[in-house]
Amino acid sequence: MYSVNDLIIYGSSGVCRVEAIGVPEDIPSAAPERSYYTLRPLFDNGTIRVPTDAKVFMRPVMTRSEADAIIAGIPEMPADNSCISNSPQLLSEHYKSYFTSHRCEDLLTLIKSVYAKNARAGTHGKSIGRTDQHYFQRAKDLVEQELSIALEMPLEEVGPYIAQKVDADAPRS
Repeated sequence: MYSVNDLIIYGSSGVCRVEAIGVPEDIPSAAPERSYYTLRPLFDNGTIRVPTDAKVFMRPVMTRSEADAIIAGIPEMPADNSCISNSPQLLSEHYKSYFTSHRCEDLLTLIKSVYAKNARAGTHGKSIGRTDQHYFQRAKDLVEQELSIALEMPLEEVGPYIAQKVDADAPRS
């Protein structure tokens, strides 16, 4: 069970702060015998209320050392070259599978895969499609939001920080 002020990853909503635990008084249909989390997304508007025993994915935000280890491992993460379907529906299903684990490593694999696909398309004077762009951006947002919290840095600094770290760790020829 989480505590008030804990930072967690909630489903595909990203980073949320636990603002309260208990029966919400402003929801008349809330079961009085069930306890609820009141969550506030840190990078979005709104409030989420979910029973504490719900089957929705929740986990603590990674630690700084976990974030540093993930960033250090980016160069070795493989790109998935199987995401070449021309069918937006098949491509969408393939990309959705990366989100089911709720792991940054899987989202980074998706990001690297779409990035590589875009580079290949660019050599032929083409660009990637909307499905690729959508899932790339969603994965990037989720990863950068969690890393922003774990590394205690502003969201807009995360991308350049990762690029600098990865470039500094890249082998020189």
